[in-house]
Amino acid sequence: MHLTHPARTLGRLLVSVVGATALVAAPASAAPAQNWGRPQLPPASGWAPVPGDAGARSGPAATVYGGDLHLFARGAGDAVRVDRYNLTTDTWSGWATVPGTAGARSAPAATIYGGDLHLFTQGTGGTVRTNRYNASTNTWAGWTTVPGTAGATSA
Repeated sequence: MHLTHPARTLGRLLVSVVGATALVAAPASAAPAQNWGRPQLPPASGWAPVPGDAGARSGPAATVYGGDLHLFARGAGDAVRVDRYNLTTDTWSGWATVPGTAGARSAPAATIYGGDLHLFTQGTGGTVRTNRYNASTNTWAGWTTVPGTAGATSA
């Protein structure tokens, strides 16, 4: 599965978790419509499983950061699992556990802010747990609880 896309097209990468298997659809390019001037998205080129066993217990979260697609899912033991797809080399890093005790009770959520990747999940008792990854140093800051009780039912 080669995921590059030519210049002047719109690419998309679809990620889905079915049971414990994560699947990725290769990107599809978009061309301007003849009459409406809006992009028409052809069907994706097909689904392919993300290599390895995610052990997923939730739906995925995905974000692009540091030139890689980061794919997250809640795993066994309330851990958060991560696999990185390198957009340049067309390779996956392999599933690993985000270091530390996540205490995840929900699917993770990921966003980029202030130059770092921020990961969130619901913890016990309605708390929200967070961890921060820095691509420059290739380090995780460690899981912490966001102060207060959000009464969260999902992250």
